[in-house]
Amino acid sequence: NSGDIDVESYYGTAIGIYARTSNGGEISIANDGDISVYSGSLQAFGIFAFNYYGGDVTVNNSGDISVEGQSFEAGIFAITPDSITIINDGSIAVNSSAVAFGIYANSAYQISIDNSGDIAVDASGYAAGIYASSNFGDITISNSGDINSSAYDPYGYAAGITATSVFDGSTSITNSGKITATSVYADAVGISSSAKYVASIINSGDIAVVADAGNATGLFAEGKYNGTATISNSGAINAIGYGDSYGIQAITYSGDISVTNGTKAITVNSEDGDAYGIFAESYTGDVTIASNGAITATGYSAYGVKAVTSSYYDTYTYTTAAGDVTVTTGSASNIKATGYYAYGIHAQSENYVTVNNGGSILATG
Repeated sequence: NSGDIDVESYYGTAIGIYARTSNGGEISIANDGDISVYSGSLQAFGIFAFNYYGGDVTVNNSGDISVEGQSFEAGIFAITPDSITIINDGSIAVNSSAVAFGIYANSAYQISIDNSGDIAVDASGYAAGIYASSNFGDITISNSGDINSSAYDPYGYAAGITATSVFDGSTSITNSGKITATSVYADAVGISSSAKYVASIINSGDIAVVADAGNATGLFAEGKYNGTATISNSGAINAIGYGDSYGIQAITYSGDISVTNGTKAITVNSEDGDAYGIFAESYTGDVTIASNGAITATGYSAYGVKAVTSSYYDTYTYTTAAGDVTVTTGSASNIKATGYYAYGIHAQSENYVTVNNGGSILATG
């Protein structure tokens, strides 16, 4: 499609482009026209692709998309048991009285999303700029557009980019755009990557997260079970929350964690909880952190860097095990922690701990 589309429905669902198959065929949508969709009472979608029994889904959009509805809204929506590929360089704006997604992809297997358009989502409930979930496949997301997500009801969770591989597979997110996530009553996160095998984030964009009544997290990576978590950041991060606040957070059960942070500043502030510039925790995996930027953390308990491995008792081998912890800060590192309890660097393990500090530390309690 190359023409503009304008759809309004005051009493039903409204969709700009609709494609569905029930016999396993593939779906391919190419659009460079502008799409405007409004529903006064139900769902609204700019582009809707639903493959019921299987078959790949491909969406290539370069037109601007505007969506407003009252239930479940998405600029681009794709579901299939097979693979999903979405390429978007148009701007997307979604406004919902309930749930809003700029790009929504749900698959049993592989998902690939390449976005260079700006995305703005505003919802009373869940709001996410890019959301991808796969049961058994890998998820790859590349974003260079600016994303602004805001949620304003009591259960209104806000996220810039979210990728979750539920049972199997890995997640990889690469971002160079500016991301802002704001929640008035619940949690907010800039980028979230969660997977069984490898959860990876490479970020060079600036991240700003505000959770007025919940937890605020700039970058979050979770390696489930024995999966690994890897974060490489060169963007500035600002996380402000009423509850706990994290600039960078990485967790695994028994996999390794690697966090690399560049020279731009990380600022975290918690009004009634704990504040962590960089937080990494694994039960039995190794935790490695290298940071060379300014970190300012303010909270009840304030940590510039916290790295922890915790041993557990194996009922089969009758042994306990814990990984090693290594924290290295460069000459440009400047850590300030202010709280009732304040730590510049907190490194803890029942095995080996190595701390190499090359910068300045000020902890005020």
